[in-house]
Amino acid sequence: TGMQQHCTLEPHGAICMVDDENRLTLWANNDSPYRTRKEIADALKIPQINVRVITSPYIGGNFGGKGGLKAEACAIALAWKIRNRPIRVMFTREEEFTSAIVRHPSVIYIRSGVKKDGTIVAREVKVYLATGAYAEKGPTITRFCGVSAAGPYNIPNVKIEAYCVYTNRQLSGAMRGYGGPQGAWAYESHMDHIARKLGIDPLEFRLRHVYVDGDIHASGQEIYSEGLKECLEEVGKAMEWGKKPLGKNQGRGIACMERAVKTPFGSAAFVKVNEDGTVDLLSSTTEVGQGAETVLSQICAEELGVPLTWVKKAVPDTATTPYDTSTTSSRSTFHMGNAIKMAAADAKAQILKLAAELLECKPEFLDI
Repeated sequence: TGMQQHCTLEPHGAICMVDDENRLTLWANNDSPYRTRKEIADALKIPQINVRVITSPYIGGNFGGKGGLKAEACAIALAWKIRNRPIRVMFTREEEFTSAIVRHPSVIYIRSGVKKDGTIVAREVKVYLATGAYAEKGPTITRFCGVSAAGPYNIPNVKIEAYCVYTNRQLSGAMRGYGGPQGAWAYESHMDHIARKLGIDPLEFRLRHVYVDGDIHASGQEIYSEGLKECLEEVGKAMEWGKKPLGKNQGRGIACMERAVKTPFGSAAFVKVNEDGTVDLLSSTTEVGQGAETVLSQICAEELGVPLTWVKKAVPDTATTPYDTSTTSSRSTFHMGNAIKMAAADAKAQILKLAAELLECKPEFLDI
C-alpha cells in the first residue's frame, strides 16, 4: 500500500509561552492534552505540573494526525528561548506534507494452506511498514497491524511477522485504522484470489471462516460479541448478492476488516450542576469533527434528566478538566461516555438525596 497524508482541513498549529520559572502553557489543536503534557514534561525534564495544555474547542480534522508533537515542538523550542511571550507556529499545507506524518507505506506477503473444499488450515504473513527516519508511533502501529494481519478469520495455524522499517522518507504515524487498513488490503485481496482459484463465491468463502463467539483469536484472546457473520449476511441480503444482475461496467465486491484497539484506557469526567439547573461538563475529550461534544453532552443530559441545551462541555485544559488517555482509537463514546454517565448518575443521586431530606420522603420516590 502507498503513502497517504491526512489532509485535514486545519493544518497543525500551536501557541506556546514559557515564563522564568519554567512554567509552560501550550494552546494547540492536539487531540490528547494529557498525553501531550507528559511528552513535553519528559522531553524538557520538568514536572508535569509545570505544563498546562489547552486544546482548541473545535479541531479541524484529525484521523490520527493531530497526536504527538508537530508544530507544538517548534513553538515550544522557540518559547523556551524567548521567555514570557507567546510564540505561534502554524504549518503551511506544504509543511503538512513534509513535516507532519503520513500513513505507513507497506509491503505485505501472505500465503495460505487451503484444502480443495476451501477450508483454510494455515496462514503465514510478513508485514513491512516504512516508518520514516524516526519511530514516532511506528512500533505500536506495527504491533497492532501484526496482531490483525491474518484477518478476522478462524484459521487453526497462523504465523505472523511484522517489521517496522526505518527509511529516509517522510515520517509515518497514526492514521485512521492504526495499521489495520494496510493488513486488510492484503488479506482481503488474498481471500478474493483464493475464492476465484477454487471457484467459491467470495461471500460464502468469508462466511465459512469469520470468527464467531467463542473462537480463539490468533493472538490467543477469546472472541465475544463478534457479530461479523451476521453483518456479512445482512450486507449480502441488502446487496442482493448472487441475485441482482450487474449492468454494464458494474462490479460487486465485499470485504471485512479487523482492527486491534488499544485497551484498557482511563477516562475521568466531572459533572457540576449549577444553581439554575444548567450543567458544566468537564471532560478532556477533544472535538475533532467526530461529534464527541454532542454525544457526551447527550449522555450527560439523558442521565441527569435535563434538556441537552442546559449542558455545556468545557474546553479540554489540563489545569481544569480531568484526565483522559487520548481522543483516539474510536474510544471516546464508550470510555468517556461511561465516565460521564457514572458522574452524572452520582450527581443526580446527591440531588435527590438532598431533595428527599427537604421533602421528608425517600429518594427513590423522586426523579428529575
